[in-house]
Amino acid sequence: MEPLGSVPDVVDVAVLKRWHQIAPQELGLAGAEAGAQCPADVHERTPFPVSEVVNRKVALWVGDLTSLNTHAIVNSTNENLTDKSPLSQRIVERAGEQLRRDMLNEIRTCRTGEAKLSKGYNLPARFVIHTVGPKYNAKFRTAAESALHSSYWRVLQMLPEHGLATLGLCPIHSARRGYPLQDGAHLALRTLRRFLELHGDCVELVVLVMEGTELGMYEQLLPLYFPRTQWEEHMAQRALPKDVGGPNGEPLLPERIIRIVDKPFGGGESASPFSLGALKLLIRGSVVVGRTAFARMQGDVDRHGARPPADPLTRELQRAHRYERLLRRARMEDLRAVREARFLYEGGRDRKGRPVFVFVGRRFRALDPEKVLLQVLLALDSVAPVQPFSVVYLHTLAEEPPELGEVLRDAFELLEPKHRQNLHTLYLVHPGFWTRV
Repeated sequence: MEPLGSVPDVVDVAVLKRWHQIAPQELGLAGAEAGAQCPADVHERTPFPVSEVVNRKVALWVGDLTSLNTHAIVNSTNENLTDKSPLSQRIVERAGEQLRRDMLNEIRTCRTGEAKLSKGYNLPARFVIHTVGPKYNAKFRTAAESALHSSYWRVLQMLPEHGLATLGLCPIHSARRGYPLQDGAHLALRTLRRFLELHGDCVELVVLVMEGTELGMYEQLLPLYFPRTQWEEHMAQRALPKDVGGPNGEPLLPERIIRIVDKPFGGGESASPFSLGALKLLIRGSVVVGRTAFARMQGDVDRHGARPPADPLTRELQRAHRYERLLRRARMEDLRAVREARFLYEGGRDRKGRPVFVFVGRRFRALDPEKVLLQVLLALDSVAPVQPFSVVYLHTLAEEPPELGEVLRDAFELLEPKHRQNLHTLYLVHPGFWTRV
């Protein structure tokens, strides 16, 4: 028997109360007091209606994240994976020396807004998802919000990508980095809600893990994004902020409106119509075609304008820039159609424990090549930097679309050299003409 007051080594998520099982009265939400604080409706209808299906996939729990036996837990760290926060240090210490070696030799760095996966080793959780939240600066609020949303969204995307059903999620934003806690909580909850609406069929449970100080705030905000009753839904119309983000919960940038005057040559409504004669005078007084240097005959323009091929450093910078841009887009875009088509999936592990990705060529024809490229980059980026992997391409019964070869070649060329070095083996099954080319 465990001593009184001791913390259990492992907490089984199966015994945790789901959000739909907690009655509003248990949280002390009184309708009169709450209603008095928000007298006017901000939204005509709540952006987040009651959904018991979604509410079954969320739990709010106070405790030690390192004791949860979820498939994965989140380590909110810094870019060098050396964060000194108590929680991050507990995760690394409990996982053991193997995780330290992986972080030092395999993962190495994690940029703000990204997420990297590693094994959990001695932790009850099988995997650890490392991510980096932004430093907050009021002057660059939009950038901080976008980076924080990217961190939460990228962490959640790891679940369907790697077949993980349960997640222990701690707040990624922190007061130590200057992020306003309530603003961060709003963004975290709306991102989680949108993700579960889109990808809930792949997720069994996300446990929001608090350490005490944040609990009261999340108890008040959760009913706004995950209402359990019509009354909570009505309260959300009043209490939710006006800006609830885009389809994925991402912050929306203010619209940039370009004003074009109806009469660019006039001074306003009283200006006279612009006549053909005035136009001739304007042209006559402007640059005369044929008398300027750029209009003179120059011989072979192509020969003069030809640029020398870019040096290797320039090409590498261009590749890295395009890779980062496409990766950011892949994290934000809805790629369910590609995933559901099972054109690309992780087929398991080989005898050495290396992940094996399977491409099924005959399923490519009905898909958008651009979205296929995004999904390929997203899948390979989650594994390629961490460990060696193999690829099996099945061309059986597939047609011969040259676009497929271009997509796969483009994806592998976009990966960083160290990522490509981790490609251990490429198997081609029943290759056709375009595959050989």
